[in-house]
Amino acid sequence: MMLSLRTIIEAEKIVESYGEWRYGTIPKAAFPLRKKRMQQSNDWAWRVVKFNALSENFIVMVRLNTQISEYYAYLAHMREDGMAVVCSHDLHTSHKNWHCHFVRGDINRTDAGYLRDKFNMIQYPSGGSEVECTASFEITTANALLIAAERFRFERPDQSELGL
Repeated sequence: MMLSLRTIIEAEKIVESYGEWRYGTIPKAAFPLRKKRMQQSNDWAWRVVKFNALSENFIVMVRLNTQISEYYAYLAHMREDGMAVVCSHDLHTSHKNWHCHFVRGDINRTDAGYLRDKFNMIQYPSGGSEVECTASFEITTANALLIAAERFRFERPDQSELGL
């Protein structure tokens, strides 16, 4: 079955878990990339949302570092051959403004286990480090999950599930 990012975002979703905020290195069990774990300092906050849509399982990994003004929300499809990241919404004020990296067309052609499939992902809007960021960084653990919920259109968590 052909499955597109647009179809996933527009689909009805059932959230299984909003996870909780954790700090530092992300274990492979939480976000199963091909490498052992996602190494990062304790300045990084992260959490995993799990949901079902279209009879498929998905996760959203939210990563936030307010010290260096970086935010990432990755949407990944959980498949038999592993986890395939199909979209990333990013804001890092060192360059660019809000942008995303995503698989165009059928997400099933994406290789599992990689943060960005360089052969199947495109960036929107285009441009790279030469683009100056003009967006103000006002993201905290209080609103980071809500931004991901808006972007990927899953149900916003109750206040009690924000883990503040």
